[in-house]
Amino acid sequence: NVLLWLRFLRLRLSPLALVALFALVLTSIPVIQNLSILQPFLLPACFIAGAAAVVVSRRLFLAGALLAVATVKPQICLLPMAWFALWVCSDWKRRRSLLLGFTITLAALVLASEWLLPGWLIRYPSILMAYAEYTRATSFLGTLLPSPLYWLVTILVLATVADFCWRVRRQPPDSAAFAIALSLVLTLTVLIVPAVVQPFNHILLLPAVLLAIRHWQELRQGNIVTRAATSLFCLCAFLPWLLAVVAVSKPLTPHTDWLLKMWSVPLAASMALPFAAFGFLIVLSRKGI
Repeated sequence: NVLLWLRFLRLRLSPLALVALFALVLTSIPVIQNLSILQPFLLPACFIAGAAAVVVSRRLFLAGALLAVATVKPQICLLPMAWFALWVCSDWKRRRSLLLGFTITLAALVLASEWLLPGWLIRYPSILMAYAEYTRATSFLGTLLPSPLYWLVTILVLATVADFCWRVRRQPPDSAAFAIALSLVLTLTVLIVPAVVQPFNHILLLPAVLLAIRHWQELRQGNIVTRAATSLFCLCAFLPWLLAVVAVSKPLTPHTDWLLKMWSVPLAASMALPFAAFGFLIVLSRKGI
C-alpha cells in the first residue's frame, strides 16, 4: 500500500524518511486492528492503490483489472469505482480501456466463482442482509451523529465531493486535482460506508497523509486557514502514537490499572482523523495546488 501510493503521487522520500513512514504505518491502529482480527481489508485496499499507481503510468486496462479484483470487498470499492467511471466517461475514446479491463476481469471472477460455488450469486443478497443484521455495522458518521444530523451531514459531504469530482473529471491522472479527488473519495468511503470496527478503514486515508507530505512547503506558505487545517490534520494523524506511548510507559506508578484505564485513549483519538482529513482535502482542493 505504501509503495503504491508513493508511486501514484510521485513522491520521493529519503531512505530514513521511508523507514520512518513504514514504521508508522505498520504500528498504526488501523493496520494493527486489521492484522489482529485477520481482516482481509488490507488486500483490496492494496488493489485500489495499485489501480491508482498504474493509471498514472497510463496502463488503463491493468488499472481496470486491479479495480475489479478489489471488489472482493465491494463496500469500499463503490465510491472509487464511481469516480473512475466518471473519469472514464469524460474522455471515453482515450480512457475506455479501463472499463474494458474492469468488465473482463470482473466477469472472469464471477464466472470462476460460480463454477466453484454454484448459486452463490443468487444467495449473496440474503447473506449480506444477515451479515448486516448480526454485526450491526454502522458508518463512521452514523456512530458519532444522531439520525437526522447524520443524514444531513452525509448528504452535505456527498454533494461536496461530487461537485469537486465533476469539476476535475477531465484532469489527467498525474495531476494534483486527480490525486485530491481520489483521496476525497476514499475519505468519504471511511466516513459513510458501514464497518464493523470503524478505525480499520482508516488505511484508506494514507494518500491524504502523503499529499500533506508532498505539498508541505506550499501549505506552510498558505493563509491561516490552510496552515490551521494542515496542522490539525497532522496532529490528528500523529496523536494516537503519542498517546499510545503515554499509555504504555508511565514511569510514576507500578500499578497496572493505569494501562487498563488508558488503552482506549489512542483509539478514541484516532476517531477525529477522518474529519480532519476531509477538512484538509477540502482546503487543498480550494487552494488549487
